[in-house]
Amino acid sequence: MAAVAVAVPLLVVVPAAAQAQPPPGIRVEKGIVFASPGGIDLHMNAFLPPGENQDRMGVLTVHGGGWAHGGLAAAGEQARYLAQQGFVAFTIEYRLAPENPYPAAVEDCLAAVRYIRDHAAQFGVDPKRIGALGGSAGGNLVALLATMGSGPPDTGSRIKAAVSWSGPMDLVDAAVNDPTGVVARVEEKYLGCSVEECADRYHQASPITYVDPTDAPMLMSNGTGERIPQGGVKEMADLYKRNGIPYRLVILPAPCHSDQCQHEPVPRTDQDLAEASAAFLQKWLNATHTPGSPVPSPSPEPTPSPGPSGGGGGTGAAALIAAGVLVAAGVILLLVFRTRRRPADATQGRG
Repeated sequence: MAAVAVAVPLLVVVPAAAQAQPPPGIRVEKGIVFASPGGIDLHMNAFLPPGENQDRMGVLTVHGGGWAHGGLAAAGEQARYLAQQGFVAFTIEYRLAPENPYPAAVEDCLAAVRYIRDHAAQFGVDPKRIGALGGSAGGNLVALLATMGSGPPDTGSRIKAAVSWSGPMDLVDAAVNDPTGVVARVEEKYLGCSVEECADRYHQASPITYVDPTDAPMLMSNGTGERIPQGGVKEMADLYKRNGIPYRLVILPAPCHSDQCQHEPVPRTDQDLAEASAAFLQKWLNATHTPGSPVPSPSPEPTPSPGPSGGGGGTGAAALIAAGVLVAAGVILLLVFRTRRRPADATQGRG
C-alpha cells in the first residue's frame, strides 16, 4: 500500500470517459506490436480519423503515472481528441519502473517514433510531420523526444513538435524542491538511486540537459501550486529562448496537474489547454523552422495595463520621450544662436 500512496500524486487518473468508444468515424487499430525489447512485446493503438488521406500529421501520446503505472488506455482520451482534430494519434505502453528503470521507458518511446515513421504509409501519416504529447512522467518522456538526438526532425526517432503537460524538465530540481519528498521517492524508483547517490543519472533523464538549436518546438504547461515545481519548466523555456527554438510556456492559475488541467482555460485566450495544445501541434507540424533563428513566444507574465487615456502604456512613454527630445533640441539651438551672436556684438562695441 505504501508504494501506491507514493505514486498517486504523479499518477494520471484515467476518467471513465477515456474508456468510452471512439467518436463516430474514428477507427481504432488495437494491439499493434511496435517493439519487443528483451522478448517483451510492447503494443500501441492507432486512432485514425475518417477518410483515406495519406498525408496526415501523426502524434504519439505518452501516458504518465510516475513511470511506474499506466498502459494503452491511459492516454486514450487525448488520442481520441486529437483524432477528432484530424491527427492520426497513437497510444503506447512502455516498460515500467521499478522492474524496468531508466532508460527503458525512454528507449521504448524512441522505438515507437521510429515504428510510426517506418510504417507511416500504413497509418496514412506524413513521416515528416510526427509530434508527441504527454503529461506528468509522459511529459518528461515527450520532452526528451523533443530534445535528444541530432539532425533533421523528420528522420529516425526525432519529432517535429511536442506538448508537455506538467512534465519534469529537471529531475534534480523536481526532487530537491518538493517539500513532501514524494517526487523524490517516485524518481528514485524510476532511476534506481537517490539524487544524492547518482546525480549524473538524474541529469541524463532531464530534458534540460539536451537542449540545442535543432530541437523540436514545444508547448510546456504547469499548474500553479501543483506537485511539479515551476522552476524546471521556466528554466526549460529560458533555454529554448536562448537557443532560438519556438516554444510556448503556459502557467495555469489552477492547482491542477497534467491531464487534470486539459480543460482549464489558458490565460488571456479563448482556448482551454487541450485546444491550445492541438493548435500548437497543428502550427509547428506544418511549419518550417530554421534552427537558431529566434521566434517570439508568448510570455507567461501579464501584459502592462493601458494608461489613463486608454492607449497602451508604451505609447504614452514614447510620446513623453519625443517631447523631451524636442525641448532639449530647442535649448541647444538657442544656446548656439546666442554663442554665435556674442562675438559680433563685441566687435560692434569696440568699433
